[in-house]
Amino acid sequence: METEELNLKPSKWTATSIGLEILGWFGAILLLVGYYLIQTENVERDNQVYIMLNVVGAFCLMINAWYHGAYPSAITNFIWLIIGSFYAYKFYREEFM
Repeated sequence: METEELNLKPSKWTATSIGLEILGWFGAILLLVGYYLIQTENVERDNQVYIMLNVVGAFCLMINAWYHGAYPSAITNFIWLIIGSFYAYKFYREEFM
């Protein structure tokens, strides 16, 4: 039985690439937590925590996708970030101004 070798070059894993991988996974977790909270009705769509989970998660995934050259995903997350930022600003304006 032959074993397949993983095609991982040691030079591929730099501090930057590892940091960006962690950033991507962190962003994915944040978006999934937000989705879970909405689906289980633990938060409302205008909840500050939900909005920030989306904004920070989209930002992290956008950076990770851009780094990997996944431009459609990066642009989608950029748009998600803009939408979330708009609602974060709207929430801030309504609560504090």
